[in-house]
Amino acid sequence: MIELERYVQYFRDVDFTPSGTSICRSTDRGVYLPSNPVHILIGLSCLLEAGAISKSDKFLDAGSGDGRVTIGASLLGLDATGVEYDPHLIALARYHATQINVNPTFLQGDFTSDETFYPGNFTDFGVVYNFINNERDIAAKIANESPVGTKFVLYGHMDDKTLPGLDYQFGFKHHDFKTPVNPISPRIGIFHIYRKLPAKRALAPAARL
Repeated sequence: MIELERYVQYFRDVDFTPSGTSICRSTDRGVYLPSNPVHILIGLSCLLEAGAISKSDKFLDAGSGDGRVTIGASLLGLDATGVEYDPHLIALARYHATQINVNPTFLQGDFTSDETFYPGNFTDFGVVYNFINNERDIAAKIANESPVGTKFVLYGHMDDKTLPGLDYQFGFKHHDFKTPVNPISPRIGIFHIYRKLPAKRALAPAARL
């Protein structure tokens, strides 16, 4: 618990800007908007407690920014990897990991490119996480390439929850579960969980008598 409290305080200090300016930024592949560290721990803890994800699954944060989700997942016992296109953010993520004293994997590159994961593969990951940014590109890659049963976790508000090739399992707000991490911010985020199911087989035509 002490490690988790230190993680939350560390990233709260990182996010503190005396001028009140935003630390979000545009990159060549999307927008970097840092997640609330309390929300990360609550959300991932709830997913583990609900059995939606497992510590036996390799965890990929697609678009990992400054590494806080990947680091939080690692602290909770997940085998976590973060992929980020922006070289400045990757360097920042690796620095943060050393400060928190964890050792997740960080890869620089495009998470839709197989070369980014070499010598591994995108299909090695049983859980893919994304903060609603290029989510349809990731969903398409999971639907086309990943094994059946792969989970896709989206964090943020969605109007249209349909992602072709993936089955929407459920969604929850942080206050839907009791967790030991407090306090909860009044600006509650939403987690959505998808799963790749086996392709539906066409029914054979009925035999004529």
